[in-house]
Formats: sequence, C-alpha cells, structure tokens
Amino acid sequence: MKQVIAFWHFFAKNTVTEISYGSIPVKKHNLQPSGETMSDIITVTGPRGAAAVVPFLRPESVAIIGFSSRPGSAGQNAYKNFLLNDFAGDIHLVGRSGGDIDGRTILTEIDELPEGVDLAIFTLPAAGATDAMRQCASRKVKAVVIFSSGFAEIGNRDAQDELARIAREGGVALLGPNCLGYTNLTNGVHAGFVAASKVPRTPDSDDPKTAIISASGGLMGHIRMGLEQRDIPAGYTISTGNEAGIGMSDFVEFFATDDLTSMIIVYVEQVHEPQNFIAAARKAIANGKPVVMMHPGRTGSARQAVSSHTGALAGDHAVMKTLVEHAGILFVDNIDELVDTAEVLARFPKPNPHGPGLVTFSGALCAIYHDFCDEIGIDLPPLSPDNEKRMREALPSFATPRNPLDLTTQPVWQPDLMDLGTDALLADPGIGSCVVSISMGNPINGVKYLRHTLDAAERYPDKPLVFGTLGADMPWADDFKALAREKRVI
Repeated sequence: MKQVIAFWHFFAKNTVTEISYGSIPVKKHNLQPSGETMSDIITVTGPRGAAAVVPFLRPESVAIIGFSSRPGSAGQNAYKNFLLNDFAGDIHLVGRSGGDIDGRTILTEIDELPEGVDLAIFTLPAAGATDAMRQCASRKVKAVVIFSSGFAEIGNRDAQDELARIAREGGVALLGPNCLGYTNLTNGVHAGFVAASKVPRTPDSDDPKTAIISASGGLMGHIRMGLEQRDIPAGYTISTGNEAGIGMSDFVEFFATDDLTSMIIVYVEQVHEPQNFIAAARKAIANGKPVVMMHPGRTGSARQAVSSHTGALAGDHAVMKTLVEHAGILFVDNIDELVDTAEVLARFPKPNPHGPGLVTFSGALCAIYHDFCDEIGIDLPPLSPDNEKRMREALPSFATPRNPLDLTTQPVWQPDLMDLGTDALLADPGIGSCVVSISMGNPINGVKYLRHTLDAAERYPDKPLVFGTLGADMPWADDFKALAREKRVI
C-alpha cells in the first residue's frame, strides 16, 4: 500500500514535467562501465522500430528451423503452439530428418523455403544458429527469433556479434538469442518452446490490457500471473533475451501506438539505447499509456548476476534511474511495487496531481504515515475548512479531524462513518486519492466497512481508492473477498 501511494503521487507529478534528455549531465556519472564505450555496448542490427516488431507479433507465415518430430522437443512444441492457437497462415518445417507430419512436408534445407517468410523460429543449438541465420537472410526471411543460449551471457560475445552482423546486413529483424519467446494474447500467436499449450485470449472488452516486455522469460511469467490475480489481463508478453537485434525500445515504440495496449511494463537488465528507449516511452506516455520499469543493478553482486543472465553490461544505476524518471517513466525496485503500481495505473490511467488522503482507526498510524510521506517527499494536503467542520460534527469531541483522518474506534458502533470519512477526503478538491488502512475486526464488520467505503468511492470514480487491512495473515471473509473482487478494489 505504501508503494501505491508513492508511485501514484510520483506519476501524477512527473507526467506533467518535460525535461529534455540532453539537459542531464550523463557524462559526469559514467553511464558506461569502466573501459567500455557506447559503441562497445550497442550493436544496432537489422530493421528497427515498430515496423520491425510486426512480423513477430502478427506473422502471416512461419518457418520452424531445426524441427524434430520427437514428442516434447523444442521444435515440436513450437510447432504445436501454432496449431493449438489456430494459426491461419502458412507453417513451414525444416529439419535434417525430413519426412512429413500432419500432411506437411519437412524440408531438409532452409534454401527450400519460399522467399519472404515473415517469421523463422530457431529451435537449434547455438552452434547451428550462425549458418541458419545466413541462409534465412538469403531467403529474405523478415524476422528470426532465437531461443538458444550460449552467446554473450556466457561471454561468447563474438558469436553473438556475428549473428547480429548477418542479420543487419541481410535486413532481418532478430529477437534474442537466449530468449524464452513471446505471446500475443490478443491474436493468439504463441512463439515458445518450453511446452505446447493453447493460450487464453485476452477478453474483448474495455478492460486495461498490458504489454509486458522482459529481458527475463521467467520473470515475465511471474509478472503476468501477478497481474492476472488482480484482474489485469496481459495483451502481450515478450521475452527479449540478449537483445542482439531488436529490443526494449522497438517494442515500446510498437505498443505506444497499439490500440489494444493501455500500459507497458518493462524489466530491463541493460538500457542499450537510452535515447531511443526514452523517446519511445515518452511517445507512449503522451498517448496515455503509462510505462512502468524495473531494473536491477543497484549493487555489485546484482550487476554480476545481470551479466551472467543476458550478458548485459550494466552501467551506473543512479544515472539510468534519473534519466527514466525525468522522462515520466515509473521506476520500481521490486516485483511487489511493480504489480501494485501497475494495478493503480490500470484502473486510473489519468493521474490527479494532488496528494493522497488517508483514513484509519489509529492515531499511531497517522504519525507513521507522516514519517513515511515526509521521507519520500509526498505532501499530505490539509482538509479544507468545510470538510474539517463536517468531520468535527460527526466525530467524538476528543478527535481532531485532519489528513491523515483518524476515525477513532467509533466505526465499530457506527460503520457508516467509513462512508462519511472517505467522502470527506475524496470530495476535497485538494486531495487526489484516498487510502483506507484499518483493522478488520470481526468478519461482519469488515464487510460493512468495505461496503460503506465503496459507497463513497463510487461517487468519485476519477479518484483512486486503495483499501488496506492491517494484519497481513488475517484471513478475509468470503463475502468480503467477493465484494472486493466485484467492485475491483485496489
């Protein structure tokens, strides 16, 4: 809940601030690791930008290179993922053993492919990727995704650079290597090799749809499941791996104008091209699509872990954080913050610039909130005179109505005070959101507190309300959970 307050407030303040990238004294902070230049870090390869993303997410023809008919093999799983998800385009299979499957001939050479296939999926070991890339370039394949590891993440940067060079010179958009794949849940395109499954289509509704772009395939899955638990469907999940070709900035640029995407989440282990990434993120934010970013590397051991994961050369974390925050990107430090922040932004994409109001039953919590908000630079706006008078008349004589608002223990006997107290804060023109943090007491009272709080919140649909309960392990009553889910309480 604390993270929600902090990042909502940050978003409200920073999306109205324009600070140019060039105004930040990057060189003074050693953005590149010692001994490296930007040209050492960045290898620009092949087609770039939003157009290069299209054949990955919306292919009309697919080739699986390194296909094996052995059940459970990477090639078999990749093939079945297109079948199970009703891919309507052409599917070509290339494997050394030849033969046929499901009435499709398995070609033995890439040179036998028709020219101009949209997407080739390599289910090959690293040793075979270079020759396969060269042949795909000669057949004018538009895009290639490489799952295999064994490149920069283990120090084999020369092999990765050679792949990148061939792709660049051949006009091939390259995703990977060392990537888990991706899914377009809006169209049912699933390019993955771990298992074969039919993916759930994102509901065709006005619900927010999130694009998740992650250097880590495993973390990508954790984020998606965390959001789904909050009823926030993912429209796309992308694993970028080592980013030898297209990367974060290209996907962000694509989603910035994608009608099916309302928010973009990125997990980055290296910002390869800060200017392009920030420009793409600003475009998304200008189009009303918040960008939430997580990037490890605050410590030396974290930077070492990043290097061994995707071969990233992590630079100065503080400088990177400054750059992205000044662009209006929301920077989070952990997965809990990421999911909490994403939920608020999914429900309320247009921020209110005013600080939060807080409702509680505890004077001690009021003091704790003051400390917390002071430490992170959040202003707690005072109650307006009218709302202060209104609450003074409703509360016991010993209570002092202000923000944070302590309702004392009176709601135990008068649950409708939750409506009045929440209303006083949300109605106040100087307050932009409201956080309720209370002890539930018995299950019956908990449902009453929530219902009265929701009565107030529904009168102010443009102001976020966060309902938090004290006692992390205290179980919620079934009616409480049902009501909260029905009303989509944060």
